[in-house]
Amino acid sequence: MKNLQQQISEKIEQATDILKKFGMPSAQLNDRTAYCLLALLNVTPEKSWENIENHMIGITPMMDFTKTNYLKEYAPNSRETFRRFSVHQLVQAGIVLYNPDDFSRKTQRAHKRYYRTTCAKISSEQHFGLYRRHWRKVGLLRPRDCRKFTVQCS
Repeated sequence: MKNLQQQISEKIEQATDILKKFGMPSAQLNDRTAYCLLALLNVTPEKSWENIENHMIGITPMMDFTKTNYLKEYAPNSRETFRRFSVHQLVQAGIVLYNPDDFSRKTQRAHKRYYRTTCAKISSEQHFGLYRRHWRKVGLLRPRDCRKFTVQCS
């Protein structure tokens, strides 16, 4: 049985590997962006990738999730760093949607910003699959970008 610190390290490594296979720039291949992905999918250290949840979450709750589940505390004034240097890039890459419940919500309302992953799924073989065809349908990608790809999480 792995101890908690080993489980935490393993999940961060797996999340970073997923980000790398999504083609994220090296500046986003860090623990902070990995924590964002883990929070967006509600993957705790002891939770299997097969049991992800795709729920809406804000920046402060992401930071709280990181503190509670991964024992990594960020200062409250790090919220903008989380948003600007991790979540914003996930949105730009089409991995995350901004305010998916109400696209008309004004961006200036920081306390009302929510994020959710786009069409994410973990298969029983522990593959993280994203279907870019869905992303194109919702207007996030050009036709040439549309293809299915899978990321191994072993």
